[in-house]
This record gives sequence, C-alpha cells and structure tokens, in this order.
Amino acid sequence: MIRICKFQFSAKRLGSMAGLAALACLLCSSPRAQFAAAVTPPRFEVSVEPGQVTRQVMEITHAIAGTGTYRVYTTDWNMDASGALTFYDTLQPGSCRPWVSIERRDISVTQGTRMRYRFEVAPPLGVTPQECRFALMIESKPQDVMTSEASSFPMNGRIGVIVYVSVGGAKAVLEPGALSIGRLDGQPVPMLSVHNSGNATGRLSGILEGSDASGAALEFTPETLPILPGQTRLIALQRYAASSRAATAASAAGTPQSPAWPRSLRGVLEYGPPGTGKFQLERSVPERTAE
Repeated sequence: MIRICKFQFSAKRLGSMAGLAALACLLCSSPRAQFAAAVTPPRFEVSVEPGQVTRQVMEITHAIAGTGTYRVYTTDWNMDASGALTFYDTLQPGSCRPWVSIERRDISVTQGTRMRYRFEVAPPLGVTPQECRFALMIESKPQDVMTSEASSFPMNGRIGVIVYVSVGGAKAVLEPGALSIGRLDGQPVPMLSVHNSGNATGRLSGILEGSDASGAALEFTPETLPILPGQTRLIALQRYAASSRAATAASAAGTPQSPAWPRSLRGVLEYGPPGTGKFQLERSVPERTAE
C-alpha cells in the first residue's frame, strides 16, 4: 500500500522553492493534515482465466471523528529498476483498466465503521496470458490546512492499493545473475542481480546459507521487492535474524565483534505461489572493501 500527499497552492504566496519545500514538510507532519483513511489488504495478488471474472473486496476505515468523504478510482503505474514509482491517470499502452469495474466513485465512511468496497476484473475471451496490473486509489476530498501565519492551503492525500492479476496462467520466471556489493540502510550488503523473463511480477523468498572467514555460519534472506516482467533488479540479501543470535549474545557479554561478511552463499530461493518457481543459487561473494 502506497500513501501519497498532494498539495495545491500558489507559489506566489510562498516566495521561493525553498519555502515551498519547507511548507510541504510542515503539512505532511502536521496533525491537522492527517490522512484519516486506512485500507486492508495493502495489495491483491489474484488469478483469473480469460472470459471469467474475479471479484475482490477491500475494507476502508476512517480513523478520526466525523465522516470522511473519499473518491475511488484506478490508475496505471510503473516501477523502475531502482524502485521509483510512477502513477498515470491516463490510460497507458496495453493498460488493462478497461477490464476493471469499481463499486462506486464517491464514498462516505464514518468513524468506527468498516466499509466493504468491491471491485472486479473481467479479462475478455481470447487475450493472451499476461499480468493485469493497476492501482486502486482512495483519495480524500480537499481540505483547507492552516499554517502558523494564518494562511490556508487546499490539501488532500491518497492511498494506493496495488493489484496484480495473473491472466491465463501468466507467471514470473526469475533468473539469478552475479553477486555484487551494495548498501542497505547505510550498511554494505551482498546484492543479487535478478532478471524476470516471465510475464508476471515475482518476489523472492527463502534463506541462503554461508560462512564467514572464521567459519561461523551465516544466513541471509532476500528483500521481497517486486521484479516486474522484463526487468532486472538488484536485490539486497539481508542478514537473517536467526543467524544474529550469536552476535547479539557476544554484544550483550561486552565482546567486541565486527559485522560478519560471508565468503559464499548457497541455497534455494523461491518465487510465485508455493511450489511454482525456484532456483538453486551458489555464488562467491566479492570481498568487502575497507570503509
């Protein structure tokens, strides 16, 4: 689920781009600018055959006193290899949004209630196996937000619920590439290049085993980032929590210990529905450079 802030104001009243950026930060953090809707589930991953209909339900709640009024609509979206998201209100080439029907465009939700909101996807007969990918946007109606200078600016927020529909048996085919060194949360980590040659989005799961220079056992697990069809992404291999117990115990005992670095990694990584996709991985890890 993606949460987005939208602002509408006059640059003339702000005076500079620096002022605009500062105001955006103020509004995002202000309780008076709080976006009050919550949606479950955060994403849908379903399958359907051409000529059939898949019907789904999401639940929308309103977290603050009173009644929230929202607009619901669909958008196309794309994510590049670095993970940057782009949403498109206009239909993109090959968009499947004409197959999508939503319950209604305007809704009202009172605090303490849970609205069940329905939508369906109906791919026509004869379409080739493919992934239908879109977002359901739940957007609040614009509200005036007061600044410390008693000026007001219209603001609204929206939540994007990502929907993946496998049509006609479309599936991911993930292929491992080379290992390199990257950074995650400021720390060096092994990075696995993964290419998706299939026609549906895939995510990796599983545990890789290895050892460090001292022979101590290490375990790593991949990020569960989406890898879109035709895309090649670098997936960080994060230290698995269970393998950190020894380091935690050593730290609690006051024993200094530098972060362990694996010499090699091996194991099976899976993707897609259980039992549908996997590959064996055995790779040497590049030496970590001195920091």
